[in-house]
Amino acid sequence: MWFLFKYDKYSKSIFPLFFFNALYAPIYYYRVKIRKRPLRNKINKPMQMESEDNSIKENEFLELTRNNIIEVLKLWSSKDEQLEYQKNVPHVNVVGELYGQWDDFYEPGLEAIKDAFSQRELVLLEKFDAEINVQVDKYNIQHLQLDDFIFTEEWKVLNYLSTDILNQIKN
Repeated sequence: MWFLFKYDKYSKSIFPLFFFNALYAPIYYYRVKIRKRPLRNKINKPMQMESEDNSIKENEFLELTRNNIIEVLKLWSSKDEQLEYQKNVPHVNVVGELYGQWDDFYEPGLEAIKDAFSQRELVLLEKFDAEINVQVDKYNIQHLQLDDFIFTEEWKVLNYLSTDILNQIKN
C-alpha cells in the first residue's frame, strides 16, 4: 500500500475511495470520469520538430556555381594565394587540388553553367578547360610540387589565361 501511495500517481485517489467510499465516490467520479484529468507526466512532452526547407533555389544554385568557378579562377591567377594555401595546408598537394577543383566545379555540359555564364564567358571557360585537359594528359599532376610548378611554362600559361578570363568577366 505504501509503495502504491508513494510511486503510483493515481493511488492517492483510490485510498479515499476505498476507505470513504460513500462520501468520496462523487468526488472521485468528478475528478476521474467527468473532468478526465490529464496524466501527470513529469517528463516534458517532445517538441514538434518544425521542418525547414533546406532546398536551394535555382537562382541561388546558379550564383553558387558561378562564384565557385570564379573563385577557382582567382586561385589559379594568384601565385600568392596558391603559396598561402600551401602554407595553410601543408599536407595537401596544391597542384593536384587546383586541377581537382576545376574538374569538380566546371562541367561543360551542365545546364547550370550555361545559364550562369554568358556565351562569351563560356568560350573563355572552354579555352581554359581545354588547356587544363592538355596539361593533365601530358603530365602526372599528382606528383608535381607547387614550388616547382610555379616556375614552369604550363603554370604561366594557366595563370595568364585565368587572369585574362577574370578581367574579361568583370568587364
